[in-house]
Amino acid sequence: MSFEESRAIVVLGMHRSGTSVVTQLISELGVYAGRPDELIPPDPYNPTGFWEHLEAVRINRDIFAELGATWTGVEGDLARLSSERRAGYVARAKRVVQSLQGRGPFVLKDPRISLLFPLWREALPNPICVIAWRDPMAVAQSLATRDLRPRLLTLAEWEHYNRTLLRDTIGEPRVLVAYEDLLTDPIHFVRELHAALTRFGLEGLSLQSEERIRQIVNFDRNGRTADESLLDAEQRSLLAGLHSGAALRDPVPSTSAHKSELFAEFGEVRAHRKQLEDYDSLLNAVFESRSWRLGHSLTGLLRLLRKSTAPSAVDRWKEMMRRRSSLPASSRSSLD
Repeated sequence: MSFEESRAIVVLGMHRSGTSVVTQLISELGVYAGRPDELIPPDPYNPTGFWEHLEAVRINRDIFAELGATWTGVEGDLARLSSERRAGYVARAKRVVQSLQGRGPFVLKDPRISLLFPLWREALPNPICVIAWRDPMAVAQSLATRDLRPRLLTLAEWEHYNRTLLRDTIGEPRVLVAYEDLLTDPIHFVRELHAALTRFGLEGLSLQSEERIRQIVNFDRNGRTADESLLDAEQRSLLAGLHSGAALRDPVPSTSAHKSELFAEFGEVRAHRKQLEDYDSLLNAVFESRSWRLGHSLTGLLRLLRKSTAPSAVDRWKEMMRRRSSLPASSRSSLD
């Protein structure tokens, strides 16, 4: 087995940016992605599969959990890991990489790697980085539909993901691909991707038939949007650099301090909401208990004998829950 035969292709990009279909198309070129039972299965939002290695996803989720980061990972900072803990994660990543070697070039994909690339770089043999990007408003719309995420927050996350992965992959072989270009002309897109990977030294890649490519790409997906009304100046500048390719040539500034403050504030709000949900669960458990029901019945009898009209604690709790449930779905879920 030669070094080139085990070379890695890493697909990077923000969630909902086409990383799954791009990884599938790379796999169709003859690049190994892992056994089917090692990959996350499809779902209605990714009908052709996520193409994410289960163990790689577990590693990334474990890192996020240790850093106290959400699924977006924007609160995570690898510098907070001790050298011992980082070495442990790198060792796990190396085992994943070793399991993928020996069958020619292999591809690895999980959007979280976009924020954890310096750690994965220690485990990967001379990787080629395929950076998939998508119009930020389309990303925001997709996540608003799937997860009811606030658009302004998603736009900031889109910016953070792309700035971070562009910064951390400097010096590596990189290919920049636009999701909207894939939808516009999938045949040309795949040919250009094949040519780019070949230029970086990958040999033996095979182009699939046009019919097969259309089978993969031919399903309902949202394309390009011209709406940039919610983008700020920093996001517009980044988007322009991605469109022109200048983002690969020119230094890309890190995420600004005020965006980091936004992520921190959102994290605090989520923490408070989680605390309220825990209280709700605790109260439900108490109210459903036999001892509480007996005590509540006796208390109700006493209130009746005393002719008390003041609302009880449970009455106040039920009223609070009624008001919360009557809010519009967008208001109730705006923090998810």
